[in-house]
Amino acid sequence: MRVHIITSRQTLQYHDYCVNNLKSLAHNPEDINVTSHCMDEDSFNHVISKGGTAVSTAGGSGSVGHASGIVSFLSSLEKGKINILSDSDCLMLVRGWDSILTDLIKDYGVVGATYEDIGGFSSGDADVQTYKRLPNASWLAFSPDYSWDFDPMCDKGNSLLIDSQELSETFNLPIGKSLFREPMWQLPVYIRKNSIKSYPLKFIRPTSGLAKAVQSGEDYHTEYQLEDGTPFLAHQRGSLSKAFRQHHLSRTFYDACESYIRNL
Repeated sequence: MRVHIITSRQTLQYHDYCVNNLKSLAHNPEDINVTSHCMDEDSFNHVISKGGTAVSTAGGSGSVGHASGIVSFLSSLEKGKINILSDSDCLMLVRGWDSILTDLIKDYGVVGATYEDIGGFSSGDADVQTYKRLPNASWLAFSPDYSWDFDPMCDKGNSLLIDSQELSETFNLPIGKSLFREPMWQLPVYIRKNSIKSYPLKFIRPTSGLAKAVQSGEDYHTEYQLEDGTPFLAHQRGSLSKAFRQHHLSRTFYDACESYIRNL
């Protein structure tokens, strides 16, 4: 199993915490290999200095930089292995997550985090929306049974009008809405074209009354649960602009997650 983390000089503390978290909660930590896709020289040198495996991306800022990291990820997939793409500010919330994922990948081609449905805290009711109820680039795991050869680059300045039933079913958006072309926006097209079964993790906000782990009181954060309601993954968001455990939204997120994990 190989985990790919996109990082930069601003997110190195998140990156190091993420690596420690996923290994400490794995049943088989010796089988968890990490590749860090580094957006700048500082992050590359940091990973190498700690004995890690680092790859330099094409760089860029914001969504373009993230998309460049995804391009690097897709070109570095380890054949015959489950390949995971993770944001640096994602955390596992269950012991043995690697065994759970291995079992899921036997039946599903892709498992992962999802975007918020229309009408939510961040999504709102805007006419332009991300795709829904399919894994996204925040955290996902790819089965080795597919080549995953699609273009992950973003095109945020040009939304795609959902004007047919086929587009509606591909992106899980109502006809009349438009698709916000975030990095990896073409993944649903690849999934549909290749008839791939996906396992979308349940999107849970901390104040929804359904959160069991990320009880931070901040709906900026997200808890992702398995179908049976088990907390599996957490995502802070905003790591590029929020200093690790110094910004309020970072401190409350990690405090809540650690409080839950201590009792596992």
